[in-house]
Amino acid sequence: STVVDAVSVIATKGDIVQGNASGAAAKLAIGANGSLLEVVSGLLAYVTAPTIADFTNGTHDHSNTANAGSIAGILTAPVNYRSGLNCKQATTVTMTVEGGVIDVDGTTVTKTADTILNLTTATDWVDDTSDQATSTYGYIYINAAGKIEMDDVEADEADTSGNTSGIKRYNDTGTDTTDRRMIGWFFMNATGAGELSTYEVGNLKDGDVHNSVVRTDMVNDAVNDTTYGSDLTNTQVHFYSSGRGIVDVKCHVLLSVQVTGSFWRCILNDGSNIAASEAASEEASNLSTSMTLVHAEAYAQGGVTFEAKMLVQSSTFTVADKTMIITEN
Repeated sequence: STVVDAVSVIATKGDIVQGNASGAAAKLAIGANGSLLEVVSGLLAYVTAPTIADFTNGTHDHSNTANAGSIAGILTAPVNYRSGLNCKQATTVTMTVEGGVIDVDGTTVTKTADTILNLTTATDWVDDTSDQATSTYGYIYINAAGKIEMDDVEADEADTSGNTSGIKRYNDTGTDTTDRRMIGWFFMNATGAGELSTYEVGNLKDGDVHNSVVRTDMVNDAVNDTTYGSDLTNTQVHFYSSGRGIVDVKCHVLLSVQVTGSFWRCILNDGSNIAASEAASEEASNLSTSMTLVHAEAYAQGGVTFEAKMLVQSSTFTVADKTMIITEN
């Protein structure tokens, strides 16, 4: 009799039977597609499956009453977070800043498209005046509103409270005192009014972005310096160290003509010759040969100029290729 009573209350496919508060059999109508079965006040009930918007502090709320603002909370980036926003040279006067996500003084800024910066465009600079100049460093910033601009003044604060200990990421000086976070750097060379080279635009080393540049030159150099001089050309790179890791410097030098029985040496220079990087070779034949110079050092935050130099024991050697690689780890 009890079984028959329980079955008799089912009228639709998928309905189930449960005991009600009085101990009698009662029907629970089938829920909507995707619903979950849950105990509510001692009885089974169908509820809507939770979404990411329902999660608050690691729990979820089927009623959705604790939903307000929870998505924003989940997606708020940690302090100093950065993913993407890679800065790179586009032309001799323009740079591209790729999309990404970054924390700017507690505000999570998301850029979904590339930003193009032009040295000659006044409004692309913080002070709305072009600071294009020769042989000068420049810096790329982003503010909490998502505006990306250039300046010729580097970051001087670790945060927006004026602290200077640690990596300097922020600046608020000039006619625009909006706090802005530095994300990249560039060097305007001596060509024209100050132009950009592919190997002199990089990132402040943060998050998942690299700070690495490569300069390759295939113009032959005739080297007959018997002391370290200037015969080896086109290896100089102006680099900006973020001050947060080891800077690895490598230079590969390939000879196409050398003198049998005469030695040649190369050395890296960061303003002065780096003795530990020196390498030498004495040639037993006139076949082409090469050497790679290496150096690693923790440089302070700021600009540093690297180059390679070469000397020979006697006669003239011909250098065919030079590749300088600088990476901050």
